[in-house]
Amino acid sequence: MWGVDDRHAEWRTTVAFVADQNNFHTFTFAEQGVLAHDVRPKLRDGMSDYHRIYIPTMLDPKNTLALSEMIGDNLDKWREFTSKNNHYQMFGKWFAANATTI
Repeated sequence: MWGVDDRHAEWRTTVAFVADQNNFHTFTFAEQGVLAHDVRPKLRDGMSDYHRIYIPTMLDPKNTLALSEMIGDNLDKWREFTSKNNHYQMFGKWFAANATTI
């Protein structure tokens, strides 16, 4: 991506519920971010190459830290937000509201 100015990116995670071939639903969490210009350091264990280039901007549009660099309050806020708003939460809310009609 050398020379590419628009580095906006989206990380999507999806879960699907399939009752049968005519009754299925998908739930997608789309996190907004940008791709770093350079590979960032890995400050925590368990980080993949993706974590070293993806900079989430949903919570803070001015964020410049890749996921691999986030520690402390920055990491806690990101984890809290994604755990409350992710695709599993979407599915859980839908399922709780529709379980009796499935």
